[in-house]
Formats: sequence, structure tokens, C-alpha cells
Amino acid sequence: MFRKLIFPWFTLLVVSCSSPQVEFIPHGKTLPDAKVGVPYNQEILIGTNLEDNPEFVTSENAKIYIYPTDIGLQVHSTKKRRDGLPIYNFLSISGMPLKPGVVIFSISGFIYGSMYTKNGEFNKTYSFEVK
Repeated sequence: MFRKLIFPWFTLLVVSCSSPQVEFIPHGKTLPDAKVGVPYNQEILIGTNLEDNPEFVTSENAKIYIYPTDIGLQVHSTKKRRDGLPIYNFLSISGMPLKPGVVIFSISGFIYGSMYTKNGEFNKTYSFEVK
């Protein structure tokens, strides 16, 4: 009986501590296209099932880029910590596209080890077209 209880707990511990990748939603490399002059909003979730760790991705361990910078779109955090600093686990690309072209959104950084994941770097790039 004792062995039957030990194995599932050990397996859970090993699997929890060895999750090597940060999951991004939406999956893939592209986001829905936008249209010039039409408001655009796309939510991005980083690190699913880690919402209980409010400091998972912050301005201290991640960098966000959107190119071209003069396209009329901004990236902002949709949630904040208790002290008011943004949490980058929940992002929104929004605004009114000003001109047509391909937009590149990139987020990169590192994560601290926890019981859910080990230390590691991440880099995710999305692209979409403004028509």
C-alpha cells in the first residue's frame, strides 16, 4: 500500500519540477490580421496554470518588442501585482493600426525556478499583417 502512494507522489514531483518550456497562448507563430483604421486587440497569456505566481514574468526578467514602433499598436499588461507593478503573464496588443505592413511582436526573458518549472530562458515571436 505504501509503495502505491509513494510512486504517484514521486512522479508528480518529478514532472512538476522538470517542465522545461513556458507555454504561450495563442499557440503558433501568427496572430489574427489587423486592418488599417480599425481598432485591434489581441490577448496573450504566458505560462498557463501559473497564475498563482504573480511574479512569474515581470519587467525585471522580460523584454517586450513590437516592430515597427510607429504602427499605432501598443503592448500593455492587463493585470498588476498588489503593489501596482505590471505582470507580463497577461498581455494585450491593442490600438488602431496606422499603416499596412507586417508587425512583429517578441517577448523574451528568463524564469525563476519554482515547484512548477525550473530556471530557464524563453523567447516567443508572433507576427501578423496589417492590411
